[in-house]
Amino acid sequence: AAGLRMTADQSAPAPVGPLTGQSFILTGRLEHQTRPQAEAALISLGGTIASGVSKTLSHLIAGADPGSKLAKAQKLNIPIHDEAWLLELLANDGVLPEPPEAEAAPSLDGESETGTAGG
Repeated sequence: AAGLRMTADQSAPAPVGPLTGQSFILTGRLEHQTRPQAEAALISLGGTIASGVSKTLSHLIAGADPGSKLAKAQKLNIPIHDEAWLLELLANDGVLPEPPEAEAAPSLDGESETGTAGG
């Protein structure tokens, strides 16, 4: 096979899931998760994260204060969704990212179900 060299984009193959074949881009500030968390969740379901808005983009997810990507997606008639849509999508597929640091830790009130074992 002289002259042909096949290389993979990443060291690991892309996950296959319900979002396989769909591309996403996030713009604006997300309230319930970080952008890397949202992107990782989409990728874990087989979706890909696009580098920019183009007519081949499947979905744009707009958070608070979206930038110029939103206007471009609107011009191209790309489906535009909010963070609630994203959270519902991830919940339906059993992939919800951990909440941001604010409420991630369980309350420590001194009581624990695993605290005392009778016997």
